[in-house]
Amino acid sequence: MTVVQGLALLSKVSETLAYPTLCLVTDLNKVGKDNLLKIIDESVLGGVNLVQVREKTLHQDELESLVLDIIEVVNGRAQIAVNSSVEASHISGVDFLHLPESQLDISTTNIDSFGFSVHSCESATLAQQKGAKYVIVGSIFSTESHPGGNPVGTDILCECNRRLSIPFCAIGGINASNAGGLIELGANGVAVISAILAAPDPRLAASELMTAMREKMEE
Repeated sequence: MTVVQGLALLSKVSETLAYPTLCLVTDLNKVGKDNLLKIIDESVLGGVNLVQVREKTLHQDELESLVLDIIEVVNGRAQIAVNSSVEASHISGVDFLHLPESQLDISTTNIDSFGFSVHSCESATLAQQKGAKYVIVGSIFSTESHPGGNPVGTDILCECNRRLSIPFCAIGGINASNAGGLIELGANGVAVISAILAAPDPRLAASELMTAMREKMEE
């Protein structure tokens, strides 16, 4: 990607997501609440600019409590998306409601800002038509968070780059060694779980991911 291309894409997406986007997807089962909050703080210092709160097993009051804690930790330094809970997404400090591909038929009339996780460019296009601000596409590579799943591969990113006007991020098996190549294919950024949550130094892990993406932007 040339500098001119990078600046053009930055202009296109800057009102929605940062470019490049580095999204940390939460998983309390991996690290526990206290550690999660510490990891979020450290990873934001390292370059994470979107935190996706994906905690499917929490009751509503537990989820809202966690979201409030994350908002306090982030302190405006990154955007926040909350999975599936319209109520939690209305908390001040939350930027997006994040929805799964299985809810592409949901009415979004009363939802201001939302994104989708998708597994095909067709679904990404439908999400865009419904008014999504962004999509997260994957799994691109094999990943331990979906051990039985079939990765969709990188061709989907090329197709999304041709067909979408909204930003899209890649997820699934992403680390500092392959993140830059996904930017070259047109992705706005990457979303990760284990690459940061399982890292001995979350700040360094985030910094290495961000550096890998920015280096490709400048080539």
